[in-house]
Amino acid sequence: METSGDVRIAQMPSMDPEVGIPIPRTWHWAQAGLPPEAGITEGVGAIRVRNPDLAMSPSPMAFVRGTKGNLWMISQSSPLDWKWTDQSGVFDEGVGVAALNDGPGERTRPYVFVRAGDDLWCNWWTGAKWAWTDQGTPPRTTLHRAGCRIGAGTITPSRSQGTLPFAAVLDKNGRAWVNWWNYLGQRWEWTILDRPEAPILPKMIGAVVVTDPSTGTEALHVYAICGDSHLWRCVWDLKGSAWTDLGKPPGPLTRWVGPVAVQSPGKPNVSVYVFIVDGVDGRLYVNVTDAAAPRWEDAGMPPDEGRPNLGLGAGVVQPQAGREYSPVAMVTDHDAGVWADMGVGSWWWGRLGKPVGGIVVEQVGAVVITTDPTVTQTHVLMRTLEGTITDAWYG
Repeated sequence: METSGDVRIAQMPSMDPEVGIPIPRTWHWAQAGLPPEAGITEGVGAIRVRNPDLAMSPSPMAFVRGTKGNLWMISQSSPLDWKWTDQSGVFDEGVGVAALNDGPGERTRPYVFVRAGDDLWCNWWTGAKWAWTDQGTPPRTTLHRAGCRIGAGTITPSRSQGTLPFAAVLDKNGRAWVNWWNYLGQRWEWTILDRPEAPILPKMIGAVVVTDPSTGTEALHVYAICGDSHLWRCVWDLKGSAWTDLGKPPGPLTRWVGPVAVQSPGKPNVSVYVFIVDGVDGRLYVNVTDAAAPRWEDAGMPPDEGRPNLGLGAGVVQPQAGREYSPVAMVTDHDAGVWADMGVGSWWWGRLGKPVGGIVVEQVGAVVITTDPTVTQTHVLMRTLEGTITDAWYG
């Protein structure tokens, strides 16, 4: 069921690239509900999937942890129809979701990574059925029980390796590891990324995959706030890894929002934005890495509505139909209203307010869906305090 909720947005001019007619592009609320006979306690992640059997393809898909500790999948078969599926399995913490596409037009194969006890587990689609696999632990250590999640995804480190699913986690000593599928060796492997000079703070860490425009290959970028209050970046490409100190903006960085990589169609360069909320005055800061040297920008605060209270996550939007993509940071204010801060030359704040019947407490994931060759919708799937999923979509 779609609802409008409270939506007040700083409107961007949007024009149909073919005929020059304005196209309203704004935020909308849609309710996806909750699993049968269960609520939701944690989001694991969301991905874009292709499925020739569905009327809507591509479409968003999300995975969450139910109140009984089991894994649930929610998929969209039509604009107003969300389907819940019990994936079974009981786990303690979500790590992330990877979407592997074997070829053009092929059905997407999700890989859902979670922590159960000390071990990393994976629930994945074989092409014929769902299966659970115990990924074990990194050599001579176990996963961090106070928060091991860094993220998951796919990476194409070289043409010979192909596209590989991976999960990035913290061990009990605060060191970063990657569990990845070795396509050439046909086995899962653990690779240590270690940590910077200062210890990594659990739950203040995230990852994105960045494409090298000169080669088309990809590298994993892990971003973390450490004990020195600096933002650090680790780049890993299977050949090796290295940590770089990106410094800090004014004030302590106490609320994590997250990183996002932005690359517009037809554009060679990739820009990475890492959003963090200042714990003193509540301003949103962003570390930007693009063709220039990494730098900090002040992304401001919501106008006349108080400062950000909770960082939800980051994503990508297309403010003008058929044009370039922009980064967006999602936060809540002290009244539990949801705000979006979009980077469109300058930073634009828009108030989504609250979805009907819920208070947003977590972003499960943000997914970009192509609705025609040049126009997209962004679906930001969120968990509410009441244990439901709501879809804040932009288009």
